[in-house]
Amino acid sequence: MRIFKYVNRKTSYKMFTATSPFFCVLSNGDYAILKYPNNPEGNLILINEFISYKLAEILGLDTPGYGICEFTPECSIPSNINVSDSNYGLCFYSKFINKAVPFSPSKISSVVNKEQFNKLIIFDHLIYNKDRHEGNILITISKDIKMLAIDHSHVFKNQSIWDKNTFIQGMKNSDYLDTDILEYNDYTYKSLFEIINFNNENTHRFTRLIKLKLTESIINDIISSLPSSWIKYVDELDIKYLIKYLIYRVEHIDETVSMIIEERKRLR
Repeated sequence: MRIFKYVNRKTSYKMFTATSPFFCVLSNGDYAILKYPNNPEGNLILINEFISYKLAEILGLDTPGYGICEFTPECSIPSNINVSDSNYGLCFYSKFINKAVPFSPSKISSVVNKEQFNKLIIFDHLIYNKDRHEGNILITISKDIKMLAIDHSHVFKNQSIWDKNTFIQGMKNSDYLDTDILEYNDYTYKSLFEIINFNNENTHRFTRLIKLKLTESIINDIISSLPSSWIKYVDELDIKYLIKYLIYRVEHIDETVSMIIEERKRLR
């Protein structure tokens, strides 16, 4: 278990997000962005982040490193940071990328990992992410200019307030065909679609990878690796139906991709 020892809100890129994350130094010296228990958006965002980053890792979507660390009263905390006892415990962190700027249309054409564009759009649909804006895509400004996906706190359709009914209703309504994700993420996706041909082999290769890698067993393993202190935030049935919902979205990923392709044709 990694224990972090210093917290500050100052970073070189904006962190004024709904979850009010901390900039911190882990006990191994790594800088990281930390999301903690009982943050302003609630505790489901910890589960959302961990599952999403784990799925991204399995599927080869480029993200910063991530993990779980412990926040305790023994950590060194600046006096300007307001922390209550309820904020201590196991936290989610993603590694801080020092030389990076937020997404902008003018910079996206320079990235070297453009194959990630297709993946990102499909991945957002897999996790039902309507919150892909310029603040949660980073563009590194080091020697290799890359796109990195960050911040998956508001996913799984109802974002930070999902429960079993969210998933039951979503599956009943065949929400794998929803166009909401395209509509909410239009500003970001528009820049990506201008550069890529979405209906290409990269897209279809990635959908095959999703079905190959995200088996029922793997999804259950991901959920089983969640800390018990986070699981207590939700009902057992909520977790059961989250698993069912993820499996359902994997099973229908081909139809989802076909929907995106048809929507692109319709809007041209």
